[in-house]
Amino acid sequence: MAPSHRVDVLVLGSGIAGLFYALKVADGASVAIVTKKRAADSATNHAQGGIASVKSSEDSFAAHAQDTLTAGAGLCDPQVVDYVVERGPAMIDALPKLGATVRERPDGLTVTPPAGGAAGTGGASISTYEDHRMAMSFAVAGLAIPGVRIENPGCVDKTYPRFFEDLAAGLDIE
Repeated sequence: MAPSHRVDVLVLGSGIAGLFYALKVADGASVAIVTKKRAADSATNHAQGGIASVKSSEDSFAAHAQDTLTAGAGLCDPQVVDYVVERGPAMIDALPKLGATVRERPDGLTVTPPAGGAAGTGGASISTYEDHRMAMSFAVAGLAIPGVRIENPGCVDKTYPRFFEDLAAGLDIE
């Protein structure tokens, strides 16, 4: 018989979302993280995520969202798809501030990290556009890039009021 383990919270996946959720609930609960292979085998770690964006006059947010919903085969939340598609241009605007090169191609974008890593970029001021996901994502980038400043960090309060406190506590940052 296989050994059993009891936990309060089971997190499926070792990507950034799962790890931050685990950090969020770990203060008051026992947590187990299950991943398909190794903890480092995540889309986050392999940078396999994408930027959903409209960059052409031949495209529209509505058409892009419909393409995403079709490709998602009924598994996507339409409200989330709309929001992510509409936030794409802001992400594309913020990435060069961190030293990345964003190059438009006829069929999409190529995002190239800065040569030699992000540590030499000197940081940047990132507008959140009142989007808690922008604030959280670029705060995480700020762990590797000194000098990243998040404009309006309070926008995280609507979903995760203790985000910055928990981030600092989890990293022993004062």
